[in-house]
Amino acid sequence: MADVAAAQGSVARLRAAPLRLLGDERLADLAARGDRHAFAAIYERYHKPLYRYCVSLLGNPEDARDALQTTLLAALRGLERRPLDGALRPWLYRIAHNASVSQIRARRDQAELDERTAPTVDPPERAVAARERLGGLLRDLHSLSTRQRSALLLRELSGLPYAEIGATFAITPAAARQTVFDARSALAELAAGHDEQCSTIRRTLSDGDRRVVRGRRVRSHLAGCTTCRAFEEHLRSRLRVLALVPAPPAAAAAAALQSFLGATGGSFALVPGVLKG
Repeated sequence: MADVAAAQGSVARLRAAPLRLLGDERLADLAARGDRHAFAAIYERYHKPLYRYCVSLLGNPEDARDALQTTLLAALRGLERRPLDGALRPWLYRIAHNASVSQIRARRDQAELDERTAPTVDPPERAVAARERLGGLLRDLHSLSTRQRSALLLRELSGLPYAEIGATFAITPAAARQTVFDARSALAELAAGHDEQCSTIRRTLSDGDRRVVRGRRVRSHLAGCTTCRAFEEHLRSRLRVLALVPAPPAAAAAAALQSFLGATGGSFALVPGVLKG
């Protein structure tokens, strides 16, 4: 029995070897005809890059494995239903993208994505600095829109050309190129925010321009700086306390105003309804 099993394994390896040399479209065509060895070759070729893509989107290895399983099962069933119309690689990434987005939406029903979900992909224990950089990068990536994050990962992590990225999202190659550029620009702005001097950030917080405070550079710096976050919270808490100070009664305010204007030697009459309790 052992000899039979070994012989069957050898036959399977010989069968799979030439399949690995075939192009994507040929493998997809064979898989659509029911050739499971062809689909196994597709799996062998793409399961690792698809997993890396999913884990970069989801920030969680277990969720990424679930998304990968969903992706490949959907791909197998899709090929069995009808031959593939188009390139295999962007089609697979589109399925992986949809599977990952579905998991993100399901997870948001319980809790919003936040910085605690980002650093779950652990580099080696000795590479503490690398782990911190990875956690920061994942936090920055998750601050991008889903399409920006996905397009950037497809370009930089998976090496897809803009035409295939466009096919993944059903947009033009030019739109895909612009999306990747926007994502890179946003990450550069976030990185600049991390490096911003604390004194500059605190002056911005003190100035209180809400549009600037809500900007990407300030929020990026605050995400990684506990001291400046404490400064911001101190400002907010002081404003909350001051808001509790009661206003003077309207009659007292009117009397004070009359006293002040009278002391200046002027004559006046209160407008009806003004400072009236």
